[in-house]
Amino acid sequence: MAEWNRLTKDRLAQAALIKELGLEGAKAKMRQLQLHGASERDKSGSVMYRFECLIDRVFEYFQVKGMRMEPFQLELFRGVVLGVTRSQFGDALFKYKHGLLNKLGLAPLGSESYDHINPTLSHFYHVERTFSHYANPYTLCLAPRQCGKSLMMRLLLAAVLLHLDINVMVQAQNKHMCTTLRLGVESTMEELQQLPSFRHTENPVNICGNPENRVYRFNPGYKGSSFAHFLSSSNDRDKFPFCYPTLPAPSHYTFYFHRACPRHG
Repeated sequence: MAEWNRLTKDRLAQAALIKELGLEGAKAKMRQLQLHGASERDKSGSVMYRFECLIDRVFEYFQVKGMRMEPFQLELFRGVVLGVTRSQFGDALFKYKHGLLNKLGLAPLGSESYDHINPTLSHFYHVERTFSHYANPYTLCLAPRQCGKSLMMRLLLAAVLLHLDINVMVQAQNKHMCTTLRLGVESTMEELQQLPSFRHTENPVNICGNPENRVYRFNPGYKGSSFAHFLSSSNDRDKFPFCYPTLPAPSHYTFYFHRACPRHG
């Protein structure tokens, strides 16, 4: 982008470029620099595209399976998706708040033409209030046994690992539960990849690591790597080192799974 700005302002540099490449070659070079600068300047559009795919595919999964999403599952879905947006979008988040709320059924009525640059004040306050409520870094879910908690969390973990550049830590009560969750998450990832809307270019190209620390690598043209750590909160865990990626992933999210013991008597 810096070179494109220099060439648009410096006539001597323009003349030197034309002399070197010819008029048509210089025009092509300028177009190439402009496109490259635009993509470098704002990569948040591709992040929003992956968020939209994530949301659509979670709903599609329920539809294909012939299931109905329970209200608490929808609330959990909203909390997880909106909870990671700040670290994914950074300073560009303000442009996508309304779009994300709209995808999740939370946008204010009559806000279809919402303009993030010059929004209606009533809509703006609604968007900010709703977003801050769901984007809280802590989401607590209390629900009865055998009602779909684990299914929903496996699905959400699978979806974020397939669509976002993220580093997730999953903590459960014991090693057996961690293993069950990991196998369930990776099985659900395979199910998501079988959905009609899923493109083969979005599949992981490599899965490596150990049972407690997993790395999911993707085509760089689609997204970066995703990381998942399945750790037991008891002392029965394997002695694998806790492996963070060489470069920190853009987002860290922690899930805690704790099940209450059934009451007897």
